[in-house]
Amino acid sequence: MPSRLATLVLLVLLSQASCGSSPELLPPSPTPSASPIPVETPDPAALRFFSFGDWGTGDASQYAVASALESFCRARGCDFGLLLGDNFYDNGVASVSDPQWEAKFESVYELEVPFYALLGNHDYDGNEQAQIDYSALSERWTMPARNYRIRWPSNQEPPLLEIFVIDSNAVDDAVAAELGLALAASEARWKIAALHHPPYSNGPHPDDELGQNAWLIPLLCPTVDAVLAGHNHFFAHLDDPNDGCRFQEFIVGTGGRNLHSIRPDSRALYAEAEFGFAWLEISFDTLRLEFRRRDGSRGYLHQILKPAP
Repeated sequence: MPSRLATLVLLVLLSQASCGSSPELLPPSPTPSASPIPVETPDPAALRFFSFGDWGTGDASQYAVASALESFCRARGCDFGLLLGDNFYDNGVASVSDPQWEAKFESVYELEVPFYALLGNHDYDGNEQAQIDYSALSERWTMPARNYRIRWPSNQEPPLLEIFVIDSNAVDDAVAAELGLALAASEARWKIAALHHPPYSNGPHPDDELGQNAWLIPLLCPTVDAVLAGHNHFFAHLDDPNDGCRFQEFIVGTGGRNLHSIRPDSRALYAEAEFGFAWLEISFDTLRLEFRRRDGSRGYLHQILKPAP
């Protein structure tokens, strides 16, 4: 089997050789409106994880993100990963034995940490249940249900972090009620909601594309610190998009699929159409998020401070 480096070189060469095809629309340049926070010495006791969505292409851009991710995590540390949907393009997987598992996940990412995943709209074009069932066959892929919670550390009560994973493709009254009860009961120091479709958007998809904000925002607003989403293929930080709501929204649809153009939006503190990943470092009083590009450079850094109770 060829090495990942050899595969990446081959994919780049094939991409260059196809220059006769129709060119893609180039996305706009970054649009920051907030000064980066100075780099601080990382807390050795903090929790660290990476996140991105819109990734399962098997092409050079996905491999480039994987390579940058591996180097960064080995230097800075990653306890787990969080995949934000559209895991396999274009039409999900057919079964737990689909060759895409090996070609687009197992052989691409070499980090030996849990990869928690959620479902995107493209995953529903295939057998979405197979992505849940594959959890029993993989040492890393983790999707125990369509909606579930990640508590970290799992042996600590209350946990430092609780992530509420939401399948935004298929939400009914029962799911909404269960989410509301779980959010209200959580005593985690930090709470994050993760879903594929962003509640608010500065890209080709509109705000509230699936018409869920009427019930979703009242649940998230008073409880969660941040929302992580994909669907738009770029980096973005939307600050206080709900006018007084507590959470910050971070869009990280940057794992490998073709990039989207960015719309001007006064809510965006930062937006950049580039491949890469988000890296979060969470301690008792600080949530620190970085957008890291596929070349390893840092595009953006933001931190949220929380006073002691």
